[in-house]
Amino acid sequence: MKPTEYSEYPLILVIARVFMLSAIVITGLIITYNSIILVYSYLFLVIFILFFTVLFVCRFCCYFGKLCDKGFGKLAKLIFKYHLVDYKKFQFYGNICTVLIIIFLLFPVIYGVVLSVTTFDKMNIGLTVLSLLLGTVYIATQQFISCPHCAMNKYCGIYVK
Repeated sequence: MKPTEYSEYPLILVIARVFMLSAIVITGLIITYNSIILVYSYLFLVIFILFFTVLFVCRFCCYFGKLCDKGFGKLAKLIFKYHLVDYKKFQFYGNICTVLIIIFLLFPVIYGVVLSVTTFDKMNIGLTVLSLLLGTVYIATQQFISCPHCAMNKYCGIYVK
C-alpha cells in the first residue's frame, strides 16, 4: 500500500529534522575544532549546500513555499518570488545535492576516524561515533519517514524504493 503524500509535512517532523541537521553540523564543527582550515572548509560546505539546495532544488520542487521535511520550501519562498515547475531540473540538481549531502555527512566522520587513529582521544572517538549515528538516523528518517510521503519522490535521487 502506498503511503499518503503530504501536501505539507507535519511541523513536528520538520522541527526534528532541522534539529538533527543542526546537531550534525555542531558535532562536525567540534570534531574539526583543532584545525581552523577544516572548520572553515566544513562551514563553507554547509553554507554552500544550503544555498545550492534552496537555489537549485527548492525552486523546482512542489513544496516551494510549503513545509517540506527540512523546512527549506518556506525559506525558498522568502528568497524567490516565483516557483519554477521543471521536474527534470529538480531531478538533475537533486542528484547533485545528494552527493553533496553524502560529503557533508562523511566529512567529519572521516576526519574524526583519522584523528582518533592518530591521537586515540576518547572524546574524539565518541564524537566521531555520535556523528556517524546522527548521520545514520538522518538518512534513515529520510528514507523511511520523509521520502515515502513526498510528492516528489518519483523524481528524486535520494529515495531508494
